[in-house]
Amino acid sequence: MIDPLLGARYFMSETDSSRLPAAEAEVTFVGRSNVGKSSLICALCQNKTLARVSKTPGRTQAINVYETARGRWLVDLPGYGYAEATKKLKEYWPEMIRGYLSGRPNLKMVFVLVDAERGVGPLDLEMLHGLRETGVPACIVATKVDRLGSSRRLELRAAFAGTLGLASEDIHWVSAKKTDGMRGLRQEVLTALGFQRG
Repeated sequence: MIDPLLGARYFMSETDSSRLPAAEAEVTFVGRSNVGKSSLICALCQNKTLARVSKTPGRTQAINVYETARGRWLVDLPGYGYAEATKKLKEYWPEMIRGYLSGRPNLKMVFVLVDAERGVGPLDLEMLHGLRETGVPACIVATKVDRLGSSRRLELRAAFAGTLGLASEDIHWVSAKKTDGMRGLRQEVLTALGFQRG
């Protein structure tokens, strides 16, 4: 089977999740500003221009939808935490994110991205707590692991797992830049979207 992620295309952007059409299956990526959500989506789809990548935190200012096949979506949500945006917009983002996460019946998985170097912060824990309360499936992805040496990675894996109450193998450690760990993550995304193994 041809990998459906390779044919992903920009579909639409929206600031109000209630205006999004229905999808057969969707997964979303959420995390702090500048954690690398757009870069990760580009790496998953092997298309460097698919999602806008910026060095400035907060460039994702809407719910951005990418379609991999008819009715099957990758969704990039605005980052939480620090961002160079207006105060009014930053105050609206949590409401936008909550509305999306609580209002999509075919949301199959939320990939919560955490910067491997910075570690798990209070906002990440708040996001995970909220997802557990609503019963939305979540998966932790530690990003930018290319910045860490192998011994530091092992140390941080144990720390992440302990903080999150997970087994080390339940956390994806990836680098969008050097493709470390991307194969396993890509398969998890495909499975969540309902694609069979090729």
